Amino acid sequence: MRFDTHKVRVQLVNRLMAAPNVDDLWDDGADSIIATLDNGKVVVVHLIETVITFPEMRDMLKSNTKAGFYTLFVFWADLILPAAGDHYPLDDWMRALVPLSRGTLFGYDVMGQYVAVFPVHFDGIGPVRHIRYGDDIDIAQLDGDVFASDYPDLEGTWRVAGFNFRADPASDETAYDRPRPDPVPINPLYVVLGLKADADVAAVKAAYRHLARQYHPDINRSPGATEKMQAINDAYYHLMQHLRTEKK
Repeated sequence: MRFDTHKVRVQLVNRLMAAPNVDDLWDDGADSIIATLDNGKVVVVHLIETVITFPEMRDMLKSNTKAGFYTLFVFWADLILPAAGDHYPLDDWMRALVPLSRGTLFGYDVMGQYVAVFPVHFDGIGPVRHIRYGDDIDIAQLDGDVFASDYPDLEGTWRVAGFNFRADPASDETAYDRPRPDPVPINPLYVVLGLKADADVAAVKAAYRHLARQYHPDINRSPGATEKMQAINDAYYHLMQHLRTEKK
């Protein structure tokens, strides 16, 4: 990994650790950061410093979505993303990812000691877009959602993260149907995490961290580990939502 990307990772880890909406963090020391948000969602941040192909991007999305994680790509802007003001013909992977990311990707640059992580907006519709850079991101805006894609070989729904999901989705070129799941029975979720039904928020978080260290796909390569991690993520998400609703 290049020195500049290492510097970005260190600063991004520090910012995430200090963010009020981040409950837990795991850093592999390379190019991935896993953040557990206060709403129970788990975001995998991939720092991309070389040109990515469509199959590589698709495989990361598939792996994370299957495990119940939300994917956030952050690209080295100088090397991978078009310059601000360009009218840019979208690369193959951009044609898939830009609509799925609601028209905005995220880039990073390093200028001396200053590290910037910022949105890169692909304005317009069709294969050629006007490129517009935004201001430095607000970590507290980090969130994930489930979006649909009809791009060839990427059809289906995917868990995608970003810093712009509070914007009005009606302004985007693609209308996404957000899932409205039926109410989830609560008591079986405690069993998934190995807890009693009177466990509090702190106990749920502790159980989740313990199980994630055992079953995370980057650590546990045994058959069934990914499915087990998916069940753990789902249980943690719904329990945290339930416990926070109870407090109100």
